[in-house]
Amino acid sequence: MKKKRITQADIGKKAGVHNTTVSLALRNSPAIPEETRVRIQKIAEKMGYVPDPMLQALVAYRNKHTSKRQTQTLAYVTNWPTKWGWQSVTSHKKFYEGARCTAAQLGYQLEHFWLGEPGMSQRWLSHMLYHRGIKGVLLAAHEADCEPMDAMEWARFSAIKLGNYPAEPSLHRVTIDAAGIVRTVLRQIFAAGYQRIGFIVPSGWDDFVARDLAAAFWVEQQRLLEEQRVPILYLPKNPHGEYAEEGREDSSVSDSFFQAWYHHHRPDVIVSSGPFAQTPLAKMGVSVPREVAFVDFSLEDATSGFSGVRLNCERVGEVAAEILTGHIAQNLCGTPVVPTATLVEGTWMNGATLPRLEDAASWRAEHAETAACVGA
Repeated sequence: MKKKRITQADIGKKAGVHNTTVSLALRNSPAIPEETRVRIQKIAEKMGYVPDPMLQALVAYRNKHTSKRQTQTLAYVTNWPTKWGWQSVTSHKKFYEGARCTAAQLGYQLEHFWLGEPGMSQRWLSHMLYHRGIKGVLLAAHEADCEPMDAMEWARFSAIKLGNYPAEPSLHRVTIDAAGIVRTVLRQIFAAGYQRIGFIVPSGWDDFVARDLAAAFWVEQQRLLEEQRVPILYLPKNPHGEYAEEGREDSSVSDSFFQAWYHHHRPDVIVSSGPFAQTPLAKMGVSVPREVAFVDFSLEDATSGFSGVRLNCERVGEVAAEILTGHIAQNLCGTPVVPTATLVEGTWMNGATLPRLEDAASWRAEHAETAACVGA
């Protein structure tokens, strides 16, 4: 019996990715992260994939003899207080960049639309997009307290939502696996021998992921004795009524508040995002990782030397664009009967800020002994 030819669809099913991702990976496209490209290429090799020469010839012929189509447009819809405010938040900026690059690879351009434009409304936006021939909408991540987007005429469009908000409409959505990221962090911490774990998170960040950060942390804390559990230190809204943001000096909790929490609970390791913990610890003269270990749950720079999780925010945008263009090709429009959520996992990065607890304890003991001798 003739052996069935392995197709890109077979590889995609095995790798857990869309067919377009397989196609891009096999062409070594820079739009796909190198780690993903290599993984898919290895799967293809292991499955015995061989390109169909007739199909390749047909594609080459079409590319050569078919006049270049006008690039179609996808709408990227935001509803922040300002038109470009979302770009000040690294994760949201990367959502957009991932979507833009993948859309371009698939023959689309991504155009930004802001609902806050003077005279703009959901119904007017629907009318404008429809009459411009725009069939696909990426509903960008909104803040938790945003208004619903139920006045849009969704039946006219294929649409995918990034993140959890707005809550309405109930569209298929793509977002980071916030709970999975916390579980990954705590597994690494437990493996290193730590138990007193302090968690510092801006309230707005946890709101954005529907409190999945806090939920996962408290569930994992149940593995510990009650006296070992450390309460979450939430960074509240600043005096301007705004949530903590990256790069803002007034985003961090007050020094006295942080110091009271730290001295009362004495965590062995702190989980947070960059400066929200590092800055107040430095002001207190607390050494990382000698006196307290540190894990960054939203690590951006993989070469920083910090232990933590890279959020892969670009991949959120990439996957959203892949799914959306697939829906356009199938003419899948409107709100789905059963919405689905696609979660993008984080990647653990080993670093120097999470040594084994026994190593950190040895340093502390030696340091204390040296200090005692000097004092004598």
